[in-house]
Amino acid sequence: MAAKFYAVGSFHLRSRNLFVLVGDVLEGYIDVGMSVTVDLGSLGVTVKVASMEVIDVDYLNKSYKGLAFAYDDPEELEFWKSFRLSDETFVVERLD
Repeated sequence: MAAKFYAVGSFHLRSRNLFVLVGDVLEGYIDVGMSVTVDLGSLGVTVKVASMEVIDVDYLNKSYKGLAFAYDDPEELEFWKSFRLSDETFVVERLD
């Protein structure tokens, strides 16, 4: 069963080689190993969730979920950062 995740923004954790999509689970359940598909128009890129994080935003007094994706090289990180993923809903599903 697919879940839906609404992203409010993203950031990277250089020390852990993770790119993190920050937001809320709108529907369903999301766990490590599930896949997120990012629709790029005529192309879709699918990436696996490497870890789930809790992102506390103190000045908003709010906690978000973080879907962390591992990357191997700086070019891959720049690829993800270039999309400025925010204010979008993503489908997350188990593709195994």
